[in-house]
Amino acid sequence: MNDIVISSEAQFREELKKIDFDKAGLLYRGQADANWPVNCSAVRRLARDLADPVESRLTNSLLVGYLEFLIAKARTRNVLPHGFDTASPDLELLALLQHQGAATGLIDFTLQPFVALWFASNGSQTEDGAVYLLSRASTTEISDRSEIKRPLGSLYEKNVLWSWEPSAPGRLHLNWVRTSKCSRILFQVGVRHREMYERWHVDGEFNLSRRLRA
Repeated sequence: MNDIVISSEAQFREELKKIDFDKAGLLYRGQADANWPVNCSAVRRLARDLADPVESRLTNSLLVGYLEFLIAKARTRNVLPHGFDTASPDLELLALLQHQGAATGLIDFTLQPFVALWFASNGSQTEDGAVYLLSRASTTEISDRSEIKRPLGSLYEKNVLWSWEPSAPGRLHLNWVRTSKCSRILFQVGVRHREMYERWHVDGEFNLSRRLRA
């Protein structure tokens, strides 16, 4: 992991300038506590120790079962908004549920570094936050509609770090459309993928939201 500690917006800009971007570009994620691992909310509920190989395999199996249950529950309750129906792909339904606050197997990343910085610096002033950087070239992007329609379990069978840009089907509200245009969703994330990230600490006393309001 990198030992860079961000304490100002200007420093963050300078560090970004030093990055040797590849053609694919970077994805960013901000977390308010640098001690938190990069994991989806569903795994945080199910797992105890992902470094344990047995625990990791068990968690993966439990995760798929939980996600399939979550999707089935959303479909049977007939609470899907305009633009979705019972035949909508699992991934699109999960992205919607994630947007509505459900614990899913998806993790939000962004193409905008300052969006990540905002989340990393908007927590407790006693704990450092973190911005995680990930090369898009290290992920397998889903862009073909047929891939989105694959059974959910098949996407968790191999040690692949998937990335996907959610669409905005139908006439969903503006907030969803705006979010989808600058975001990427990652899944199949666990201890095996931690070495792919670069982490920049964000000083707990720096708060970008206060800086913007000033």
